[in-house]
Amino acid sequence: MTEQNNQSVLSSEQLTLSQVLEQNNQILKQNNLLIVNQNELIKVIKQLVLINTNQSHHIQELICLITDESKGEDQHQSLDD
Repeated sequence: MTEQNNQSVLSSEQLTLSQVLEQNNQILKQNNLLIVNQNELIKVIKQLVLINTNQSHHIQELICLITDESKGEDQHQSLDD
């Protein structure tokens, strides 16, 4: 009877271990998917930062052009006087 009980306990423990391992595998798969998604998000964020930087440079160039034009108009007005 003891041998049978031991086998039963062992079988139960093996089943539990198998379930735990399966859960761990599922968690690992989810973690891998999360990492892939995070990496994709990082790529998108980098692209957005690059776009934002380019826009900032364009805005600075436009501001320089506008201020240069207004300075030029001021000089023309003072020459006309």
